[in-house]
Amino acid sequence: MTFAALRFMWDSNLSDRTYWYTLPFVSKVGARVLAPVGMRDKLQCAVVERILEADARRAPYDVRLLKAVAAPLGARKIVLDGVSCRELGGVLYDEKHYTRLGRVIVGNAEDGRGYGIAHVLICERRPMCELLISLCGAGGGVLLKGARAEEVAAVLLSAAGVSPDRVLADTRCGGESVAVLLEDIRVNGSVCAWLQKKGLSPEQCDAVIARLR
Repeated sequence: MTFAALRFMWDSNLSDRTYWYTLPFVSKVGARVLAPVGMRDKLQCAVVERILEADARRAPYDVRLLKAVAAPLGARKIVLDGVSCRELGGVLYDEKHYTRLGRVIVGNAEDGRGYGIAHVLICERRPMCELLISLCGAGGGVLLKGARAEEVAAVLLSAAGVSPDRVLADTRCGGESVAVLLEDIRVNGSVCAWLQKKGLSPEQCDAVIARLR
């Protein structure tokens, strides 16, 4: 097994010591990674300070209590069915937390079952409320594809708290329509107000916000 001692340098509550995690991918000392922290396993950035190869008996900590490093920082490209797609996880949404991985993928692959995708949402030219309500009802990971996929992605990132500038920079195509959408959200004062104006119930708004949080 591979273990990594991480230091959460950007969290003053954690930065005074290292924390052991299992490391399920190849990395190196000095690399930045995303790892779950706390009771809610929110993703934070850490630096790998030490890597150790050992069996469970020689592990640096009880392996039953160790969490796993989630991913390298910035590794959001996913190839599904030979098609390059991207994670909506791994995006900074406040001073230290990143959107969750494995919840939503954007791209025009046929399906993503090999990556744990349970549903494919075809984001065509229909009302945003219909697309978001379909998304709310989908359990597990979702693949967004189609003409409005980038707009739905922008709503999800905005709902998670990602800044408009970062959302727009993350857009791969249809930047003009995403810019208009972000301005419409801004004019309405908040993502929740905008979602309710689009016809979502408070419970559905919460589901949209929680998708990447």
